[in-house]
Amino acid sequence: MGSVVANALETEVAGLPREDGDVERARRFVLMAASAIREAASSPGVDSPENIARRALSNATIRHLPAAAGALAAMTPIADEAQPIPAPNLMPSGHSGTWARHGRHIVVEGL
Repeated sequence: MGSVVANALETEVAGLPREDGDVERARRFVLMAASAIREAASSPGVDSPENIARRALSNATIRHLPAAAGALAAMTPIADEAQPIPAPNLMPSGHSGTWARHGRHIVVEGL
């Protein structure tokens, strides 16, 4: 998963000046890590700690590094029942939504 994250970080900041790219990579990494920690900490704990951490990191990576979504989907087995993941708050105030992976498709709801 580490190489997927590193490649996605490079893709996401391609074209920025070096210093700006460094700052943006660090900012995205911190956001992703904080999101993964929050999700893992709020997990009900019905799975192994490794699976909880892996799922939280995968969800956070997809949420904060969209360029990694395809590579992670290829690495992660698809569950029978897709679990909705809250969308990042990129919409103006009062707008929100969720998305869920259904096979190779992403369904966005509530926007």
